[in-house]
Amino acid sequence: MGSGRVPGPLGASGSGGQAVRGVGPVGAKAQDGSPEVQIAISFDEFKAKVLERQIRNAIKKGRQFCANVPDSELAIVEDKHRMRTKAAERCKQLLEAARTALAEAKQQGDELAKNAGKLGVYSAYRNIPEDTAAWESSFRQYYEETRVKRAAFATGEHGRQALALMTNMMISYKAAPGYSNHSNGLAVDFFTMHKGKKLRAKKAQKAAWSDSWLFAWLQENAPGFEFKNLDTEEWHWDYIG
Repeated sequence: MGSGRVPGPLGASGSGGQAVRGVGPVGAKAQDGSPEVQIAISFDEFKAKVLERQIRNAIKKGRQFCANVPDSELAIVEDKHRMRTKAAERCKQLLEAARTALAEAKQQGDELAKNAGKLGVYSAYRNIPEDTAAWESSFRQYYEETRVKRAAFATGEHGRQALALMTNMMISYKAAPGYSNHSNGLAVDFFTMHKGKKLRAKKAQKAAWSDSWLFAWLQENAPGFEFKNLDTEEWHWDYIG
């Protein structure tokens, strides 16, 4: 990983691969005090720069790239979702305990439990192609969410300021492919029903997740099954055993 890039192509093309043209000198200043100029840069080039910066940040924090985990080291948690063998075993135990606890809480008239429903695994182990696709999806979502703000930057929608904005957003919400515990078979994203709505791994549902029965139960009980919450994502739990 000396180049700082994830193995394999990212796969998606943006805006037809056309370059985004600059508008000449702008008001912002470069480090040497000269006017900063917008440089023509395509969507794909911008995306690659964000990914490269994100990978460098992960490496700086001590994270190591994890290639595909061999099938022999993975086991089914439920449905198609897999984790490393020990993590899968403990996750199944956690889910069984959560479902039993929810049923008991409902019988006892627990108000929070009344708003809860089906729960399970939304996502677990992702190989590199799957993790890359997940990164791509998140990038496109946040790219659209920041379109107006990026267009207003003095350095342009794909310039220095936009690059910093998108990099920080991706670092906060979606690890670079191969640098997540999902790639290592040690992370699980849960889903649950809350007030008649399915909660999954979705930034827009953070507030609802915080209010859910499952999240409250996991906070109290998941450590006993050797799982720890990723504090930026209520649905994401890492096996630490």
